[in-house]
Amino acid sequence: MRIGIPRSLFYYKHPRLWMTFFQELDQEVVLSPPTNKSLLNAAVRYGEDEACLAVKLVFGHIWYLMDRCDAIFAPAYYGLEPDRYSCPKFLGVPDICKSIFRQDIKFLRCEVDDGQFEPGMRQLAGTFTDNGKKIEDATSRALASRADYKHQLHEKYREQLASHKTKILVVGHHYVIHDAYANLNLLAKLEDRGMEVITIDRVPPEPRESFLKWDFAYETMGQLREVLSHDIAGVIVLSNFNCGVDAITVPFVEHEVEQHDIPCMHLIFDEHTGEAGIITRVDTFVDTVKMRRAA
Repeated sequence: MRIGIPRSLFYYKHPRLWMTFFQELDQEVVLSPPTNKSLLNAAVRYGEDEACLAVKLVFGHIWYLMDRCDAIFAPAYYGLEPDRYSCPKFLGVPDICKSIFRQDIKFLRCEVDDGQFEPGMRQLAGTFTDNGKKIEDATSRALASRADYKHQLHEKYREQLASHKTKILVVGHHYVIHDAYANLNLLAKLEDRGMEVITIDRVPPEPRESFLKWDFAYETMGQLREVLSHDIAGVIVLSNFNCGVDAITVPFVEHEVEQHDIPCMHLIFDEHTGEAGIITRVDTFVDTVKMRRAA
């Protein structure tokens, strides 16, 4: 079976996990390409008006995969941390996809709750094989690839801390930070201006008590506690317009950064965001950081 994986939302959080899982079950994986103009146009056409850009893009990537695979993987992430919750749109994606695309293609669902992947993975694997050992092997190897990926991110973070370049921390959901087309190549723009760009997903979180119930907010506040103890010159927070989770999370992030007297800029993206305005704000922010360093 050819299984399509949209290069959006959950993919950026766990880029190796699900590809490894299906490949270990002897399934062919078809990954949609990075976001481009045609995918964005399809996203706007199929997505609901009030959804954030990231959720709309899911539908654009699914549109691309429709005629290229036999089924499309759409997991339901209820919560990636114990007693924490993911964005409601995240957990509703499988049902929303079925509603939009009707019976045109089969959708594969896997529920993840309280940070527990194994139960849903075993259940999904059981639809491909009744071989218990193969199911356990596929599950364990997929989770091992996830752990290895996180280890590589943390190693990259430690390397970046040793850099002599001016360090800029970029905070946001993985799918906002790493979808270059949707954020107008922000990371590349910063690197072109001589910055050492540290993305929040590379930072190992410190344990932190938090009343924030969103798993993204809970993890981010712990990561901030770690990274802001180092020589960070500036922080850029990325959001999609109409993101309910960020409406709660970003003020806490900005407050935490303010306590360290570090410049902070909040950029909000949607399908209408123009590159000229982003370039102006990035240039101004980089100049501000450099002047503070030179003072």
